[in-house]
Amino acid sequence: MKRFSTAALAIAATALIAGPASAAVTDNNASDAFEFTANGGIYVGDITSSANFIPTKVAFDGSSNLYLACYDNDWSGTNADSNILVVNDIFGTPTKSVSTMGYKTKVGTTVTNVDYANGNLYVSYGPDIWNFDSTHSFVKAFDAGAQTETWNYAGDGSNVGHQATSGAVYNPVSDSLMFASMGYGFYNISADGATVSADTSGVRDANRSTGILAIDSDSSGNIAYIDYSNSTNDGALTYSVLDTATATYTPETIFTFTGADLYATNAYDLAIIDADPANPLFAVSITSGTTATTNTGETLTDDYAYIINKDGEVIATAGDGWSMHHGVDYANGMLAVTNSHNKNVEFVSVSVPEPASLALLGLGGVAMLARRRK
Repeated sequence: MKRFSTAALAIAATALIAGPASAAVTDNNASDAFEFTANGGIYVGDITSSANFIPTKVAFDGSSNLYLACYDNDWSGTNADSNILVVNDIFGTPTKSVSTMGYKTKVGTTVTNVDYANGNLYVSYGPDIWNFDSTHSFVKAFDAGAQTETWNYAGDGSNVGHQATSGAVYNPVSDSLMFASMGYGFYNISADGATVSADTSGVRDANRSTGILAIDSDSSGNIAYIDYSNSTNDGALTYSVLDTATATYTPETIFTFTGADLYATNAYDLAIIDADPANPLFAVSITSGTTATTNTGETLTDDYAYIINKDGEVIATAGDGWSMHHGVDYANGMLAVTNSHNKNVEFVSVSVPEPASLALLGLGGVAMLARRRK
C-alpha cells in the first residue's frame, strides 16, 4: 500500500527463511520494466488452534511486522470474537502471537480490510450491504504497538449512506480514512475518528449500485478500487489519480469484468504497487469459486493473486495455488500474499532494475573518479 525507503528492506528480504512455507511467483512478461522475486514465506497456522483464526486479510508495516485478520470458521453461533494475529521480525527470527486487538464478525466472514499507517492499524468490516445495524458495519482504529483500541466508528442504521461496506483505507495526503457505502459514494473519516464527511473529490467515475468490493491507496494519495453491480453482473478496477493542487481525482478504468455471482464484499482484495510511481501495478484477488473475464482478455480465478499493469494485463501471478482468500498488501518494495487454505503468508519483492545503459554510465563515472584520484 505505502512506499517507503526500500534499501534496508531489500537487504533484509534476502535473509528471509521460508521454513515450512514457501513463495511462488510467475513473471508473465519478462520484457517489461519490473522484476518479481519470490522471497519465501511464513506459516501462520500454528499461532492458534481456534477454528475462527484462518488468515485472510493482511497489513504489512513496510518494516518487519505483519498484521493478519482471520476468517470466522466457527459455525457454532451467529457471531464470533476475533483478534488480529501479529508476526514480528519477519526477516529475522519471527515471533507470532494473538493480539488484544479484537472485533466481532458474522459467522463465515472476514473483515473487509486491514490497513497500517503511522503506527496505527485500521480494521474495517461490512459483510452485507443491506445490513444496517451498527454491530456489523464498523471501522476500528488501534494503536498497533500498545494493541489498544483508540476509536470505533460504527455504521449508522438511520443513514444507509454511512455504512462502511467497502473497507476503509488510510490516505496519507489528506490524513484521513476513506470508505465507500453501498453505492452512495465515498466518505472520509478524520484520522482521529472525530468527524465523518461525504467525499467531494470525484474519486469515483461510475455508480455500480451494489458497491465497492476492495479499495487501496498509495503513498501519493492515489486511490484504486473494485466495484460491482449484482443487477448487471459487471464490475471494474478503477485507478483515481490525485491532483494535489486542486485536491481532486481523475479516475481511469484499468479494466472492466463480467461474471455471475461475483459479489462478496469481504472476499476480494487489492493493493497498489507503486515501485515505479509513474507506472503503478495492482495486486488483485477475487472471491472464491468464481471466474471473472476482463475486457482486456484476461481470465481471473481464485487460484492466484494477480499483478496487473495499467493496460489491464496480467504481468505476474503470486500465491501458492487455490485459496478461499488471497489477502494482499504492498509496502516498501514487498508484496505480502496470504493463502487461507495453506495458512501461510508469502513474500514477493517488486523492483525496477536500472537500465543497462545507465548502469554502464555509472560504471564509467566510477572509473573516471578512480583515474582522477591517481
